[in-house]
Amino acid sequence: SLSAYSTRLCMSLCREAVVSTQSTGELWNDDPYEYIRMKFDIFEDYVSPVAAALDLLEEVVTKRKNMLNPLLVWAAQILAMPQEQYNPRTKDGAMYLIGAVAEK
Repeated sequence: SLSAYSTRLCMSLCREAVVSTQSTGELWNDDPYEYIRMKFDIFEDYVSPVAAALDLLEEVVTKRKNMLNPLLVWAAQILAMPQEQYNPRTKDGAMYLIGAVAEK
């Protein structure tokens, strides 16, 4: 069935899209003001793959109720890990996903 694959595909795409890249981490370290400007630039949302992934996630979560639980399980697993076991960019991505779903 297509729905079994759509859940895995959507979750994989959205998780990968929201995890910060090394270049955004460097931008944060070099120029935090530019990083914040980039994150909250309304025009960036039209060309950003992160914004597209979050839009997809919001639509799928509202239309398919079985998508929310795997997303929250993944985020809870990341947030519950001890500090030495996780990548900080992954934790940031998990919190970003939770925030995006909470807005909806």
